[in-house]
Amino acid sequence: MCEQSPTLRAAVEMRRSIQLHAARQRDQLMAELSDVQTPIVMPAYASLLAHEPAGYSRLAEPLLRAHRLLCEKLSSDIVVRFNACLMLDALARFEPDAGPCRLPPSVLALYPRELERILLRARGLERCELQDDTFLKDLAILTHRLIPVGAEFVDPHSGVPRSIAWQLPWRERSRFIRLLAFQLRGFRPMFELHAHVLSLQDFNEDGWIATYHRLAELLALNPRFRGWMSASWFLDPALEGISPHLAYLRQFPCRHGASLFKVADDGAGRSGALSRSSTRQRLYQEGRYVPAIYMRVWPRSSVLRWHRQAAAEWI
Repeated sequence: MCEQSPTLRAAVEMRRSIQLHAARQRDQLMAELSDVQTPIVMPAYASLLAHEPAGYSRLAEPLLRAHRLLCEKLSSDIVVRFNACLMLDALARFEPDAGPCRLPPSVLALYPRELERILLRARGLERCELQDDTFLKDLAILTHRLIPVGAEFVDPHSGVPRSIAWQLPWRERSRFIRLLAFQLRGFRPMFELHAHVLSLQDFNEDGWIATYHRLAELLALNPRFRGWMSASWFLDPALEGISPHLAYLRQFPCRHGASLFKVADDGAGRSGALSRSSTRQRLYQEGRYVPAIYMRVWPRSSVLRWHRQAAAEWI
């Protein structure tokens, strides 16, 4: 086994310290709940720790069933405490190497900050509800359904949706089929990126370039994956003249081998495109901007080629 670098050793020590605090907090919460009948929550632990392949938003049925029973029998405050216990227990038991992918040191080094953030959240009982998307994503991190790579998180249980081919105009469909046939050589498995609103410190141009390098390192260690993909409103070429500071999100990958496809219009404005920009809100209200969802797909061969050429410049 290769000797760990000082940076990685420090990350491991920090992770273990965080997990010790999580175990203590879990035990304290469980003691506070000791007078509550708990058998119905045990299937939740079993399903959570099983690491069943699923997207971050899909939890195993035993966990959902246990949560429904909790909500029927207990007050909302008690349910939140049980959910916090669930998160703390998963955090205390978490092992980065137990997931479905081999992880490079650059990815392993990201875990302490995420685990510390999750610990503080569970300790403060902040939005510990299964209906909350950020809670689901934090549970997904702890069950290897999401892997931190910097600006966003990777779902390792994904693939390119087959339905997209029939949604595209015929010229775009032809380009999409060529991509599948000659570069991806199949629909799955793919790494799919998801944003997490509680972890956006690397969501900037430099942070994204570092993210692309980590994705390349993940692909190099996991040769069965065909590349990576994501879909978002911020990949819309129409934003070039509306929010030009976001153009790098589309331009950089496409300049180095990624392909872009329009997959849907967001006429209702529910994609998040309007949430942080008064300009986009105004143009939408005036009928001059309709958010659209675009998917970017970067095949592994192109990612690795770019990574080899650029790695010497990456700090």
